[in-house]
Amino acid sequence: MYFSLLKKNHRLDSKTKSLKNLSLLNYLFTKLAGFFTPIFYILKFQPNTITFLNFIICIISLIIVFFFKNYYFLAILLYIIVFILDQVDGGISRLQNNSTFFGKFLDSTIGFFYESLFYIGLALFLYSKNMNFFLLNICLLCCLFYIFDIIILDKYSSLTRWCNQQNKKKNPPYIRGLYLKRLFLTFYDIYVSLIIVSAFFVDNLYFFTIIIVLAFLLMFLSGLINNILHIFYSYRYLNFRMKKSL
Repeated sequence: MYFSLLKKNHRLDSKTKSLKNLSLLNYLFTKLAGFFTPIFYILKFQPNTITFLNFIICIISLIIVFFFKNYYFLAILLYIIVFILDQVDGGISRLQNNSTFFGKFLDSTIGFFYESLFYIGLALFLYSKNMNFFLLNICLLCCLFYIFDIIILDKYSSLTRWCNQQNKKKNPPYIRGLYLKRLFLTFYDIYVSLIIVSAFFVDNLYFFTIIIVLAFLLMFLSGLINNILHIFYSYRYLNFRMKKSL
């Protein structure tokens, strides 16, 4: 039963998840999740149950990175597990053929909540090691750009759909998937990889600082380019007079 479910899950994933539309890390996380998805399916886990389990792991990871700094390696390990379980609940949904918009909303909201706080905690963790207030402010600024990066994606998407409905247009609501997509995916791969690798250099302050600061700077650069891209295309696609709302 396990191997038949493994094949079915692989077949379903292959339809939408490939290296053409995923970052390399997300593709690897998807493949790893594929080995665990049949197990959760056999144990009759529901997708939202896995999402809740993932939320608990998120909380534990955040508690460690904020308050138990001696267990940094464990926090990074849980960081990886969160990404893998995030793929598992989607795999269960596809196997059960019961994907819902609520599940998608819950999943993305938890992801946004977790990653935003985790990166802030990471900035504070770095400060606790080097006591460099300037670098702390740089890292927190990068966290702010990461948060704004996610917000502008959702805001642009919702406004574009609304504008399309009012003006009978078909403008793309997700432009990052159309323009510079591979660049953004590469940025993501590099800064997440750097954060994972940092666990092996946590006792070497010099290299640890370089790795974490570089990860934050790439996060900042990705957010900056994304914001500029959205401002440009919002002027192009959303420059219509709003009709009276119902």
